Amino acid sequence: MQLKVLIIKKVSEILAEKVKKDINYLLELKNKNEGTEKLREEKERFLQENYNLLSKILGEPIFKFDYDIKIKTIII
Repeated sequence: MQLKVLIIKKVSEILAEKVKKDINYLLELKNKNEGTEKLREEKERFLQENYNLLSKILGEPIFKFDYDIKIKTIII
C-alpha cells in the first residue's frame, strides 16, 4: 500500500511540473504577442501530451458506464 501512495505522489509531482512548464511557455508566447491561434494550438498540444502521459500511467478511462439514480421525495 505504501508503494502505491509513493507512486501516486510521484505522478502528481511529475504532472504538476509539466503543467507549470506548459503554462510558463504559453505565458511567454502571449508576452511575445503570438496570435491567439498559436496559443490555442500549443494549449491543445499540451492537453494531448498530459492526457497521453496520464493514460500511459493510469490506463485509458472508461467511456461507457451504467448508473442508477435513486430519488427520494420528501413531503413536508
